[in-house]
Parts: sequence; C-alpha cells; structure tokens
Amino acid sequence: MYNSDKSFIKPMILVVGLGLVSVYMMLATLNHFAFPGQLAQIEQLRKDVNSQLVQDSSSTNMEDVLGQVTQWNQIIAAIKQYNQYWWSDILYPDKWNDVEFISLHK
Repeated sequence: MYNSDKSFIKPMILVVGLGLVSVYMMLATLNHFAFPGQLAQIEQLRKDVNSQLVQDSSSTNMEDVLGQVTQWNQIIAAIKQYNQYWWSDILYPDKWNDVEFISLHK
C-alpha cells in the first residue's frame, strides 16, 4: 500500500522560510550600505542641474540630465512610498524620507 509519509514537509518549510528571511535581511543590509553612495549621486545630479540651468538649457547634456532627474525622482518617490508599509520599511533606511526631490528650477 501507499505510505503517505509527510515528515519532509515541516523541515522543507523551515528551510524555505529561513532562506527567504536570509534573502530579505541581505537585501535590507545592501540597501542600507548603498544609501550614502546613492545620496552622493543625487547631490552630484543637483549640481549638474544647476550648472546646466546656468548654461544653455537646450543642449544634449540637458536632455541626459533631465532623464537622470526623472529616474531619481521616481526612485525617491517609490522608496518613500515603500517606507510607509511595515513589510518593506525594513528594506530601505528611514533617511530616504528626508531626501528632497531634485528640482529643475533655479
């Protein structure tokens, strides 16, 4: 007869659960370590925007800067939204809530 031994299910659930927690914690750690570098990129982009606004705003460089500003503003908005929920708040440092959007005005 068929023996339905299900003793492997609990250890398998435990291993999968521990694996998911490990991946979650690794992502949180990486995001916390990456924050200072990302903040430096944002500050440099702010300087680039200011220098492009002083120069000719119709240049090809301005298009590139505008594209980067759009991307970073989307990232900032998304991370601020993620920080509103308990399941994703641990992944991103709360310092992101203090990061201002990159302005395109002088």
